[in-house]
Amino acid sequence: MIKRRAAALFTILAACLCLSSTAQASAVERVIWARPGTDFLHDYTNSGRVYFATDGDHAGAYDDDTDGYSVCVEVWGTPVSTGVRTQFHRCNSDGNGTRKDWNFDFIENTDVTIQASMSDDGVSWAYGPMNSTVA
Repeated sequence: MIKRRAAALFTILAACLCLSSTAQASAVERVIWARPGTDFLHDYTNSGRVYFATDGDHAGAYDDDTDGYSVCVEVWGTPVSTGVRTQFHRCNSDGNGTRKDWNFDFIENTDVTIQASMSDDGVSWAYGPMNSTVA
């Protein structure tokens, strides 16, 4: 009797472990990157970089240059709160060598697009190429 209960308990435990490892394997974080572009006078592609990480819906901007400008990230996504695809504009104005992060809450399995730009006094320019993933 005890052996049968132990065998049944072992089977249930093994099934639970298989299910939990399957669920963890499907939760893979993806990080996409983008860089600012150029304007008619300057190339800003090395001035900074922006990213979006699917695990936690985090976006961020790194400022990699002492040019005095801010590095900005444009994020297009569908927030859980509204259900409407929305554009967000966030800038890192903390200076060279800094990173600024923002947390979003997007609906799972919806498209998220990012784009980097430069900014000064609220005016953005030098938009780089867009990059997309699924939240």
